[in-house]
Amino acid sequence: MPEYYPIITIYLLGYLEDKNLPAIVEIDRVYRDVKSEQVINGYKNDFIEKLTHNSYIIQLTKLDESVQTPLDRILTIFDQKKQTKQREILEYPDEESEKFSSDALLQKAIKRLAKAVLEEKLRKDLEFEEEMEETFSNIIEELKENKKTLKENKRALQEKDKVLKEKDKVLEEKDKVLKESKKALEEKDRLIAELMKKLSQ
Repeated sequence: MPEYYPIITIYLLGYLEDKNLPAIVEIDRVYRDVKSEQVINGYKNDFIEKLTHNSYIIQLTKLDESVQTPLDRILTIFDQKKQTKQREILEYPDEESEKFSSDALLQKAIKRLAKAVLEEKLRKDLEFEEEMEETFSNIIEELKENKKTLKENKRALQEKDKVLKEKDKVLEEKDKVLKESKKALEEKDRLIAELMKKLSQ
């Protein structure tokens, strides 16, 4: 059976959510008997622990300049006072950059953040490639369908031309029969005229 770990969420707020709350607030789960409203202390249920999670709300704009705990040190990376005109970019003076480079904990945090950014970029690149492949695949399929349709249209036109040629041939035969019929009628009229002429003599 796989081992599961409880989730701990950390919300980094780049704005002041509540001035009445401190910079870092921990939201802990509390077991409470709904009927008696009594808090159940000193007991943890494995299912509940894995189903629900604790949270930390960090208001970055309220962080103090003084750094005390390891968490405070890591949070200095996200100091919103260092924002540039591009809000997503933070800029630090040289002395703070030197402090970051000499602090193993900060270096580890920065490397992990950089890795996450690279992984996100890689993920987006892969998604873009997949979208392009799907687009090209759809274009190829569409071209195949168009080619098939063109072949069918060409075949239909050839059949139509064949039918028209047959029709022209039939019309030619009809014209030939009509001409022969006309010629026969003219010959008949000539013979009748000659006969009438002989009878009148």
